[in-house]
Amino acid sequence: LAREELLASSVESLRKAGYRSNRSAPSGTGMLEFTSGLFQNLVEKSNGAGALLVHHSYAVNTSDAVPSSSRELLARASYFPASLLRQAQLDHIPYWGSYASGCTGFMSLLTLASTILRARAMENVVCLTADLKPPDTTFDSVRERLLTSDAASGFVASRQPVGSTVLGVGQSSSS
Repeated sequence: LAREELLASSVESLRKAGYRSNRSAPSGTGMLEFTSGLFQNLVEKSNGAGALLVHHSYAVNTSDAVPSSSRELLARASYFPASLLRQAQLDHIPYWGSYASGCTGFMSLLTLASTILRARAMENVVCLTADLKPPDTTFDSVRERLLTSDAASGFVASRQPVGSTVLGVGQSSSS
């Protein structure tokens, strides 16, 4: 990362903070390509997704690239969750998004999913958090001594007890 000028901090300062590595997607990877396999796996585990929740930390990941030649208003409304659902042929289910720091992603998804599951018709919600480093930025932040990675993860929130049960959650954030 240092050789590619993708760090704002020195390697030594990141090592002192406890970092040893990061994960990054190949240059040019798009959000659909990055998340499709994970999303498909979550849909299969959900036994039919009732809704989708997506959390992002970086604004650039909330929408697909827009054709620069188009001046039409709705040509610029190309939201990532809608594209993901369309690709999976699930664009008939509702979706919501949250946008805040990555540290709040799990709690945002869990809180929103529990609220959505109060609707009688909703049996499960696929929850996905995904971010790729914005172009022309570093992977770290000097002030917070934070080294980030390109990442995607998710879970299925359901009325029925399946897999793990959340017993409690604690959260700490430096941002």
